[in-house]
Amino acid sequence: MKEFRVAHTADSELSISERARLKELELRVRELEEENRFLGKSVAFFAKKHR
Repeated sequence: MKEFRVAHTADSELSISERARLKELELRVRELEEENRFLGKSVAFFAKKHR
């Protein structure tokens, strides 16, 4: 419960444009993490195939 209050209190201090930018950056991080996982799997696939 304390963590929830701390997290939401911090959010209320952000301006609308800062919140929008934060959402954009969080989305970009998720996209990059997905790409990274995909590339890792691709490397593993081709390394196994190359043997």
